[in-house]
Amino acid sequence: MNRPTLIAVVLLVNSLAIVRDARGTNPPAVYAEPYRGGFHFSPQKNWTNEPNGLVFHEGVYHLFYQENAFSNQFGNQSWGHATSPDLVNWTQKPTAIEPEDGLLIYSGSSVVDTENTAGFGAGALVAAYTGFDPVTGVQDQRLAYSTDGVTFTKDPLSPVIPRLPGVEGIETRDPKVFWHEPTSSWKMALTHGGQKKVSLWSSPNLRSWTRTQDFFEGALPSTVGGWEVPDLFELPVDGDPNNKKWVLSITPSDGSPAGGNGVLYFLGDYDGQTFTRDTSLQPLGQELWADYGRDFDGQQSWDNAPDDRRIWTSIMQSYGAAVPTTPWRGQMAFPRELG
Repeated sequence: MNRPTLIAVVLLVNSLAIVRDARGTNPPAVYAEPYRGGFHFSPQKNWTNEPNGLVFHEGVYHLFYQENAFSNQFGNQSWGHATSPDLVNWTQKPTAIEPEDGLLIYSGSSVVDTENTAGFGAGALVAAYTGFDPVTGVQDQRLAYSTDGVTFTKDPLSPVIPRLPGVEGIETRDPKVFWHEPTSSWKMALTHGGQKKVSLWSSPNLRSWTRTQDFFEGALPSTVGGWEVPDLFELPVDGDPNNKKWVLSITPSDGSPAGGNGVLYFLGDYDGQTFTRDTSLQPLGQELWADYGRDFDGQQSWDNAPDDRRIWTSIMQSYGAAVPTTPWRGQMAFPRELG
């Protein structure tokens, strides 16, 4: 049976990945431990999971990621940081965004604000992330910015999207922000895990957001739940730049073909306000999965990549707490170019 498929092409390299600390050196034993991946980014120590804030800026690929800077168990969520000139050789940087006043730093994305729409400076890196208060359970959407690509300052006017009311606001997180050239505005996709939906938003300046759509997929099996980590981007069909379709991807926490997490995606059109499912390509109820194993979830693509390439990565272990590694736990999937 013919069906639409995203082709995930592994980037071909001829050398092993090398990860260095911020000084460019490592003690001899680091990255020689048992089970340490040679091609896959992993932190020198402590816990990591979902990639965050993937962006290409001034000749450098930035990889931010969920980090516990104090333990190789989940907790104390912050944004770790690594950079690379080629997606193969990585330099680990200091923690980029740390918890403060009890507010944990959950997943999100980064953009280059070339025109200084937010007022942080022309060309500033702006991170959009979910702030989470583990005491109250409040989740809201916040900004931080960097003018040097390494040190981030939290936006004093955040949250830019406060906690949404009622049940809807309980699990609203993982803002994916990007610039939409046809409408000259910023766009955001947010997931609502408990409601199995993605809300779409628009802004002229990264600060004032207007909600434009709620996207549901009610025809999916009830086992596909806990929507998280959205991404929304355009791809050429069969390499034809004049024939493009939009891809809306999510990570459900339940219901993947191998159990647990996975990456599910929808094909359609997006006009800057509304994502419309293309039922001629993907009938209602048809599940399209980017990977059929358990080692690809929490996906995100690099914003602003050269030559309009669309490259994404993910965390590999949805069963991460049980991986017998030390002093680190968690590693990224090898970057994949999409078409």
